[in-house]
Amino acid sequence: MQFSKPQSYYCSISTAESEQLFNDNSRSAFGDRLYFSDRDYELKDGLNLNNCSGEKRTIENDEFIETWEGDDNGLVWGKKEAKDKSWKEEWIEQRNIPRESNISQVSYTEEELPNDSCLNFGFESNEEQHISEPKLFESENKASLGQLIGLDYIKNRRWKEKWFRRGRKLFVRKFVQQLCENNSRVINVWFEDSEFNYDSNKASWILVRNNKYGKKMSDKVEWRESNYFHDDYHTMAFEERGISSGSNSCPYFYSKRRRVFKDNTEIVYSKYYKGCDVFEIDSDSSKDDNFSDEFSFEEMPMVSSIQNVKYSECSKEFTKKDANGNKKGTKYGNRGEICWREVWFEQADGSTEYDIWYSNSEMQWGEKHGYSKSSNENFRIKWEEKADGSNERKYIEKNWEKVGEQNSWGEKLLESIENTSEGKKVSLSKKNWYNNGCEIFEEEYTEETQFNSQDQDTLPIIVLRNGEKRGERLTTGETWSENWNESLGQCSTSNKMKRTKLFTDKLWTKKNGEKWGEKKTVKLKQVPKNNEELNLECEDKIDMISGGDDVYIESTEFWYFSELEEYTDIWETDGINRNGHKRGIDRKQNSNRYIEWEEEWSKDNTEKLRKNFTWKLKDEYGLIEFWTEDRIQDSSGKQIVKKKGKKYNIEIRNEVVHEWEETCNDDGDGNTYTIKKGKGGEHWYVDEFSSSEHTGEKWALKRGCDEEGSWAEKWSEKPDYKEAWKAGENRYGDKWEEEWKEDFKNRWKWAKKSGENNIGDQWREEWREEIDTTNHISRKTASKKGKKLISGEEWSEEWGESYYGIKNELMGEGGIPAEYIEKWTNKYATDGNGNKWGSFWGDTWNWSTKVKSWGEKWENSYITEKW
Repeated sequence: MQFSKPQSYYCSISTAESEQLFNDNSRSAFGDRLYFSDRDYELKDGLNLNNCSGEKRTIENDEFIETWEGDDNGLVWGKKEAKDKSWKEEWIEQRNIPRESNISQVSYTEEELPNDSCLNFGFESNEEQHISEPKLFESENKASLGQLIGLDYIKNRRWKEKWFRRGRKLFVRKFVQQLCENNSRVINVWFEDSEFNYDSNKASWILVRNNKYGKKMSDKVEWRESNYFHDDYHTMAFEERGISSGSNSCPYFYSKRRRVFKDNTEIVYSKYYKGCDVFEIDSDSSKDDNFSDEFSFEEMPMVSSIQNVKYSECSKEFTKKDANGNKKGTKYGNRGEICWREVWFEQADGSTEYDIWYSNSEMQWGEKHGYSKSSNENFRIKWEEKADGSNERKYIEKNWEKVGEQNSWGEKLLESIENTSEGKKVSLSKKNWYNNGCEIFEEEYTEETQFNSQDQDTLPIIVLRNGEKRGERLTTGETWSENWNESLGQCSTSNKMKRTKLFTDKLWTKKNGEKWGEKKTVKLKQVPKNNEELNLECEDKIDMISGGDDVYIESTEFWYFSELEEYTDIWETDGINRNGHKRGIDRKQNSNRYIEWEEEWSKDNTEKLRKNFTWKLKDEYGLIEFWTEDRIQDSSGKQIVKKKGKKYNIEIRNEVVHEWEETCNDDGDGNTYTIKKGKGGEHWYVDEFSSSEHTGEKWALKRGCDEEGSWAEKWSEKPDYKEAWKAGENRYGDKWEEEWKEDFKNRWKWAKKSGENNIGDQWREEWREEIDTTNHISRKTASKKGKKLISGEEWSEEWGESYYGIKNELMGEGGIPAEYIEKWTNKYATDGNGNKWGSFWGDTWNWSTKVKSWGEKWENSYITEKW
């Protein structure tokens, strides 16, 4: 519908104009279009009450003082002023206007005619009363008309008000101006029209309808508001629009209708237009109070924009609130070329949800957010779908958060399809994260699939994947991350995809600076199909090998770094050959020294293993010591190990103070041979070892010298025989020799020791033990001899034990009494001057009884004692 011709409403005291204004119930009190003249922005001078006469009366309450005078049945006037002087008003009212006047030509409605109950309901002429409580009904042929002006110094506001009362109806029009702080300029201006009905039961005026309309002076925006009051509900309608003149070239229009029922249920319906030709807007009438619980999501038709305005928008909204405070609503509209719609609810417990969709000719997108009281979570979801010819794109993002807690999480998803002349490319991207106050985690994943045709159901030619993970444990400061990528290609032997490459990179860190990581790469290596000798390794790790025709090259790097230690470990295998490399620094020795070490190894398809080790002890001045180890081992078990090292002078670093080498040979058949050599300065040594598992034989040979002297040693061991020999000489010229033998088969033991000091003194000891199981005899003998070179002194000592009897060859160890036992001793000595002396003695036992004892002591040629 088109709006009616603009009208100018200038507040006048004319009763005819006022009556016609308030009695026009067939349309809005202010017309379909708002219009203000310049005269509307001014308030005239105060009411001229000087020519009036009458008795003055005053009433006072807690807030204001009111004074009035005049005829209660005719013309009455007065003033009202706040006690704090913050506001004041002047008013005048003409009562008992006869029906024969110009307003009497307006017919009375049935509800306006006073009944018997209200004809006598009035105030006495001598009764003091407020202006809002005049005599209600003068007579059925009378009416009242009045006006006032007011000023509020606190709110910076001034106003003019007119009212008309007839029968049971009261009409009030108010004109208000909002001023700036110094009252020099009008900011806003509005009219307010109100209609009241008198309720005899409640003995009070009931507001039936209230209309407001005004203008914001800053942006020339007009607005209006209408309120309708019924027995069961109250309806409010609000409109606001711009004016297409001057600087405001993009007008807008807003309307809102709200219905509130007695049980606090509410229904709201609103419309909004901006940048549209207002004469083409299909707007609901302000009196149209048809509400519907159903709300259509049909697309709102675009309205034509006014000339030279490229942007326009419009919207409709439906809101409902139940008696429990729960709210729900729906909206839809257009913003320029964008269409949108929204569904939402707000529950009394605080739970909310808002879901909005947008669309234009190219794409659709939206957002959902709210709060869940049951889980105490805020949530937000964003999404987008776009189609550009043959290309498509989809995006969604979700976020959750625990209210009042440091606990949040979310996820993202992006999908796109791109068609080209060569085929199709499908991309996928995912992301999820959380932060629970103790730990932070984030993960991302992307995938790109390429096809050589537009058909997505065919086997892709290549698939590329990559991802990233990051985390942090806030309590300990530890962090971790992982990056990886993977590629898949077509399998030549089957209609399947196979892995062509995989790479992972992991990292961990601690708050103290300690960190470590791992890198791993798997690559596809094509080998001839007819190679039947390939020995594939790590099949449990590679799950995409097709028919044994493909071999994967796998390399791994593990590294570690801290204040005291750092190292890297790299190895690689293709299922046939393997090799590795390690290197590191160990600072655990002390604050000044550290060890650099390195290891290399390799293993081929013949299972031949090679290892090389290097260690270097250093300080801030350079190399202190280094040693190496080389190891070779084949599939038969044959192994050769070579070791060597050098130690340098601390003061003179290029001077070698000690060097050594060691070689160990193992034939893989149980036979080993080891030789160790070393030298440095005045010392050297050579050690040899050998063993055989088949013969059970072992032997060793050691020899060397140092600043303390020289030495030699050898020993051998067979299953039924052992022997050992030692000899040495110290730096003072002292010499010694030891020899020991044991025959397990013939059951005998023998040992000998001898020595000589640097002045020629000599000594010797010999010991023997044997068991004759055939004759049941056990014997032990020992001897000691010595000689001093200078004095000529000599001495010797011999002793022996013999045990006879069946099963008593172990006498002396088992404690079993022997059938016959014999023990003896012989001693001899000389002083070097020709004097000699000595002794001998012996005992025999039969079982445990001594049967014989003898002995003799002598000196030179004399026997001094005998028994």
